Amino acid sequence: MSDRYLELAQSSLGRQFFSALNLPGPPRLLREPQAYNAQPLAGKGAIVGGVAQARYRSGVEAVLRGAGATLAESAAPLLVFDAAGASGPAELKTLYSFFHQNLEGLPSGARIVVIGRAASSCESAAEAATAGALSGFVKSLAKEIGRKGSAANLITVADGAEPWLDGALRFLLSGHSAYVTGQVLPLTPSAKSLQPGDFSRPLSGKTALVTGATLHPLGGRAVLLDVTAADAGARIAEAAGKLDLLVHNAGVTRDKLLRKMPEHYWDMVLGINLEAIVRINEQLLAGNLKPQARLVCIASIGGIAGNAGQTNYAATKSGVISYVAALAPQLAERGMAINAVAPGFIETQMTASIPAANRFFGRRMSALLQGGLPEDIAEAVTFLGAAPLSGGVNGATLRVCGQNWLGA
Repeated sequence: MSDRYLELAQSSLGRQFFSALNLPGPPRLLREPQAYNAQPLAGKGAIVGGVAQARYRSGVEAVLRGAGATLAESAAPLLVFDAAGASGPAELKTLYSFFHQNLEGLPSGARIVVIGRAASSCESAAEAATAGALSGFVKSLAKEIGRKGSAANLITVADGAEPWLDGALRFLLSGHSAYVTGQVLPLTPSAKSLQPGDFSRPLSGKTALVTGATLHPLGGRAVLLDVTAADAGARIAEAAGKLDLLVHNAGVTRDKLLRKMPEHYWDMVLGINLEAIVRINEQLLAGNLKPQARLVCIASIGGIAGNAGQTNYAATKSGVISYVAALAPQLAERGMAINAVAPGFIETQMTASIPAANRFFGRRMSALLQGGLPEDIAEAVTFLGAAPLSGGVNGATLRVCGQNWLGA
């Protein structure tokens, strides 16, 4: 369903109207229309800054050049600041100075990434406090620049995860992450056998299965089964063989205030959204996933913030987030990884059916002032499902919500 308010705001007449009344107009997001390629940042200027003892600055500059960006000194759409190496809060003044200088005249659709050290790798409480401050900084900055269609995100790097900065920067600085802002992406060491690979075709030659999907337009093959069946995992293995990527996308809602919720509403939502994921994974992990396989579960910001009338749905989505975090260390020992994507308000048939007023406010309750598109979720799943890009991400939940105010 189209967003008439957004369409008006982006028309020439609408821009004049919104400006005259000082109304917040949803910006045009610069999504990437093409698949991943070797130089997703080609033709874009980038400014790189850092604290005095920045750990990754030289490597970041090399990554940007390799991705096609040109290093600049002013008026660039890409800003990267390396705060890893700051030992105490006083060094955050450099962070202030860098952005205070470069935000003036920031173009629409700009991308900002701050890099910090993971708390687990900090050597003192003062260093941990400094690293922790970056999250609040980035989340606030993202809300300041969202009306221009720009985004700001934080990457935290644990010791040993440095090789994975390349893929994370390619994702967060490109149009592949247009609806991701105000988020923290943690990088951790991965299996030694897993190395960054081909960035242009990160899923080439892989076998993937997506539950709850229609794949015929992509030339995929359908497997008709009930994901809640006791033998669902076995049937998946029989039909698809060993998998490189498994995306748990099947999900339902059956909304009702808890005091009025019939038992079958609870059982259906819990069975499909959570129990089936656990059961299928247990069956496939017995030997039907390839080495270095990636698992991606679809959660929801509803599982983070909760919603009245969705005790069943929110329980399953918060359960998915905890499940992903708990299973990640076990999979890491096998060279595998599991992560979750938590969508916000996405323009789908489900959201098109909610009352018009709820739909309007659902779209505006984010830093980007609009709902996301299904392709935004697909981009996040592709990133998390492609080991060459996200090999250092494991046990994380990535919100794709335009920095929705709920649960932020």
